[in-house]
Amino acid sequence: SEKDLKIFPSNYPLHEFDNVVLSPHRAGHVAEGYERAHWQDVIENILRIYQGLEPENLIDIEKGY
Repeated sequence: SEKDLKIFPSNYPLHEFDNVVLSPHRAGHVAEGYERAHWQDVIENILRIYQGLEPENLIDIEKGY
């Protein structure tokens, strides 16, 4: 139901877009170096998309993960 939807406080309401899936799989403690590795993954996926390739670690909405 609509009241079950969670609204996240944000200046960038990405959760309102039909083509955006939010995933907490990176949530948790950020050890030294981990944040850099995270951004490296983000940059690599942006470059893959720019090159017309499929990004890595896609979420399968049909499977729920």
